[in-house]
Amino acid sequence: NNLSKEVLSRLLLHVVIYARTSPVQKEYILSSLKELGITTLMCGDGTNDVGALKQAHVGVALLSAQAARQVEKAEEMRRKKIEAKKNSTMKRFGMGQYVEAQRKAEREKKKQLKRERELKEQEDEEDQPMNAEELQKKMWDQLMGQLDGDDEFGEDGMMEVKP
Repeated sequence: NNLSKEVLSRLLLHVVIYARTSPVQKEYILSSLKELGITTLMCGDGTNDVGALKQAHVGVALLSAQAARQVEKAEEMRRKKIEAKKNSTMKRFGMGQYVEAQRKAEREKKKQLKRERELKEQEDEEDQPMNAEELQKKMWDQLMGQLDGDDEFGEDGMMEVKP
């Protein structure tokens, strides 16, 4: 605190690694380096280093083994809740109905993706000019679709072809 900002700024440029500093000092160092336009990385345990980790361009929070176990435990509890919900649904509707519902949802999702893909392809095709052969093929396909009951004719009975 006794040094001027100018002196601190010059010192900051010559130090690469800081250790044994208080949380306030860490935050000050990182914000000062950022003001000087220097890219910063902060590595800390995440508890009292939160301010400095937020100030850094790259913040790496190291978890202790106990914290890592807590994260794993929380993940395991989440998986158990999901499994319990799944089992509850299977009991309520029966296994066969549950599996069929899952399959139906998958089929619907595939249909939706196919429709979206076809619409995208159709939009792409509409943007492309057609040559005579492509126009003739499109008209033929529309005619065959009409014969198969797939109406692509206008209200006046005329075939609608967009070149």
